[in-house]
Amino acid sequence: MPPFEVRLTVAKKQARLTLTNGDDVIEDELWKFDSPATSSEAADIARILFDEAYDLMQFSVHGE
Repeated sequence: MPPFEVRLTVAKKQARLTLTNGDDVIEDELWKFDSPATSSEAADIARILFDEAYDLMQFSVHGE
């Protein structure tokens, strides 16, 4: 089975979340911001998502 990949891209005017399995796109969501995101807003979104994914993986692997 090809590896699954989750990708979040945050730009000034939009954010995109994509789930793929190998070359197949399973889901692809696009959000357009009403006003452009600042660099710190984009960084905050990325940090929060990373922390949530980290906690999920820690729990999945170690049960903590």
